[in-house]
Amino acid sequence: MILMTGKEVAEAIKPTTKTSLSLAIVFASNNSASKTYVNSLIKLAEKLDIPTKLVELDENVTYDEVAECLKSLSNDET
Repeated sequence: MILMTGKEVAEAIKPTTKTSLSLAIVFASNNSASKTYVNSLIKLAEKLDIPTKLVELDENVTYDEVAECLKSLSNDET
């Protein structure tokens, strides 16, 4: 079994990332642990030079509002 740290994995995949990759995170929670996790994802993406977009919605967001947000993100060319 091979054990790799997160840093080793990031370094291993960094040369394979392309500028066409991007990360969009839709966050609808007041949970501080979840916010910490999202922030760690953003920091990792920055280290890998992956453009990141964070969309924060109210935790009481409706299904239709989330669907509209996802539709908008999928049509976003940036």
